[in-house]
Amino acid sequence: MTRICSDRQLTTRRGARPQPTAKGFSLLEIIVAMTVLSVSLMGLAQLLAVALQQNDFARYDAVAMELAREKIEQLEAAYGSQLGGENRDGSLRLGTHGPEVITMSMGEEQPARSYSLVWQVVDLGNQGRSVTLEVRPLGERSRETPTANPDRTVTVTRQFSP
Repeated sequence: MTRICSDRQLTTRRGARPQPTAKGFSLLEIIVAMTVLSVSLMGLAQLLAVALQQNDFARYDAVAMELAREKIEQLEAAYGSQLGGENRDGSLRLGTHGPEVITMSMGEEQPARSYSLVWQVVDLGNQGRSVTLEVRPLGERSRETPTANPDRTVTVTRQFSP
């Protein structure tokens, strides 16, 4: 006796079971596929976390460089005033100055961050003065404990000539 089922032909005899024709995935194949998918998604999630952290570091470095540039310009103007005999703020006295804490907002979605500025003035004799400025981002609780993060320090050295 021959029966035709859909597009496949089965041959059956009395008492014999028909051969299964359904094709699909076994449970083992599905488990292996899900494992491969989950491992690759975990790797992608770690990559995303590292990219976000590096983006955050780049943003902090850019802000620190901008703060350093502004402070160097301020000190350069003070040096020019000092040469003219008008500087009275003491920002270019020899030695170490600071820390000066500046809090910057990075946008509405980001919390405000604080930075510590410390600069050292060295006399170079007839060549003027050298200023080394360090900008460090402070921790989350910068108002309570102003501890700087040494890994993210930006250092700028500038020589002011007469």
